[in-house]
Formats: sequence, C-alpha cells, structure tokens
Amino acid sequence: SKDRKREKISFVCQIVRVGRMEQRENNTRKLTSGLRRPFGVAVMDITDIINGKVDDEDKQHFIPFQPVAGENDFLQTVINKVIAAKEVNHKGQGLWVTLKLLPGDIHQIRKEFPHLVDRTTAVARKMGFPEIIMPGDVRNDIYVTLVQGDFDKGSKTTAKNMEVTVSVYDEDGKKLENVIFPGAGDEALS
Repeated sequence: SKDRKREKISFVCQIVRVGRMEQRENNTRKLTSGLRRPFGVAVMDITDIINGKVDDEDKQHFIPFQPVAGENDFLQTVINKVIAAKEVNHKGQGLWVTLKLLPGDIHQIRKEFPHLVDRTTAVARKMGFPEIIMPGDVRNDIYVTLVQGDFDKGSKTTAKNMEVTVSVYDEDGKKLENVIFPGAGDEALS
C-alpha cells in the first residue's frame, strides 16, 4: 500500500493519564476521577522495520518519553516537535519495546502467531478508511474533532478547563448504549 512507501514512518505512543484533574488534588469533595489528560509522547522512526531492512526481533528499542510541558501544549504539537527533533531530552524516561513485522491480516496473524497476539491483545486500526474494504471488515468509524468553542467566563479573568460530553442517538432519538470506544482495547462507553 502507499503507506508503506512513505519517506518516514513513525511509531507514536500517546501517553494519557487517567485520574483526577490535578495529581495533587486531595479534596475528596471534588469528584474529578476518571478524567483522561495528555501526559506525554514517545516517538520512534520505524521506516527500516516496516520496509524489512531491519529484522532483529530480539533487539529492544528505547523510545524516549517527552512529557507535555504545560496546560496549553496540545498533544499533536508535542508529537510534531518530537518527530522533528534529532535528540529528545528524556532524562532517562522512556519505553523499552521489541518490534516485529508480522505478515497478513489480523485473523491470519492470530492464527499463525498465537504466542504474540491473542484475543486479549488490543488491535488499533489505522485512523481513516482503507483504500480497499475487505469482505467482513465492518468499519463504522466517526472521527470527531472539536475545532473551537465560545465560552462565557462571566466575571472570571482566567481561562477555565472544559469538559465535552458525546452521546450517540439513532434516527428515532433513542440513545445508543455502549457504542463509543475511547481507544483500542478500551471498554465501550455510552
């Protein structure tokens, strides 16, 4: 496919912290648990692995971790900075991974490599839609991007955080349960 012919292909890990709004928040009256917040990024160039130039499945690769510096840093901006940078000041923080290029589709891979990929392995599909849709491949993906919002701060002088709620309804206005997946391997939400 044309994706494998790209000049540079990167393995991008978006690290998300799940928990309270602030890590040091200890006021139990504030019920802000379970929030997903950008925490950092780890990026590795895998062009040679994808193109079959490197085939050392026993080699462990260190991917430096770059934390999101501030509240105003967008995760995509941090990802772009890390991809463009030659060296990342990771202070010893990062991920150790072993990568292996497996041939075939997910069903064939599960059959031929059950010791690597089992039923509990989260499979993240490529964002977007494939050029060719294979028989039996159901894709009902919708990607929602919040572009902007106009929020009245009232008499407050500082900007505040916001929370966005997403629900899915059918043509009759009935709310559909357990149809939203925040990420590969995550439980369905309503």
